[in-house]
This record gives sequence, structure tokens and C-alpha cells, in this order.
Amino acid sequence: MIQDLSEVSVNSAREAIDLYIAGEKERKYASTGMNDKSSRSHVILKVFIESRPKSRPLIKFTSCLMLVDLAGSECIENTKVRGMNKQEGASINRSLLSLSRIIKTLAKNQESKKDHKDKEKGNKDSYINYRDSKLTRIFEPIFKGTCKTIVICTVSPLLEHL
Repeated sequence: MIQDLSEVSVNSAREAIDLYIAGEKERKYASTGMNDKSSRSHVILKVFIESRPKSRPLIKFTSCLMLVDLAGSECIENTKVRGMNKQEGASINRSLLSLSRIIKTLAKNQESKKDHKDKEKGNKDSYINYRDSKLTRIFEPIFKGTCKTIVICTVSPLLEHL
């Protein structure tokens, strides 16, 4: 479920930062058996940037910057949560599973394009179901390859977190 979406126009970097801080205060956290402070929601900040050169004010350049902080995937059994927190955890895990399926399919399609033998056999790209979750639907423009993407991950190496 996507809750509390809003679109706000800002005119400066300071206004954008203040908006981000206000949004972060609304983020949901809960204590689990694995973390004292576990994020219970994904956060997506999508910033559309418009600029005009002073020398040619009729020309407009637009860009989109998307900052994403995904809630971590945790083994439900290890978290020892119940009720609403358990449902939130299951929902987080489902959306991350959908995301991983798309990434795997994109990687497979890319490998297939590189492999000359597959081209000769006429193999087609695997279908990518962006509608599998709201998260993957939001990320669809990123996955279509028309933008520059940087990914920074924090991953726990502990076996008990698998």
C-alpha cells in the first residue's frame, strides 16, 4: 500500500532538504527480534528538476532524481513479530521479491543479448512484469534503461539474518 503520497513544488535546495526531513519524521519503525529499530516502510523521494539557461530562458531542461531507501528483508520467523508488524514485514518481503525477479530477468535478458549464439537461435527477451508490485511499477522508468543509476547497498554478512 502506498500511503501519504504528496507532490510539493520547491524553489531551492534548502526547501527540498526541509521537505525530506519532514518526510523522514513520518517514516515507520518498529522493534523486532533482529533489530531495535527496524524500518517498516520503503521511502522514495522523487525530485523533478527544471532549469533554464540565463542566456536562453525559453529552453527548459528537465531531470528526475529518485532517492530510495528500501526497508530491509528479514526472515519473519526470526523477527518474532506479530499482528500488523508481521503483515508489514510480509508486504516488505513481497515487494523486495518482486524487485529481485525484475533485476534477475533484466540481467538474463542482457546476457542473452551479449551471447551471440542466442541471437542466432532467435531467443527473445523474457517478459518483465512491472505491475507485479507498486514498488516495481514506480521503478519502471529506471529499469527501462533511459537513465543513469547508482545503487548503494548495505548488506548484513551474518548468517542469522538470512
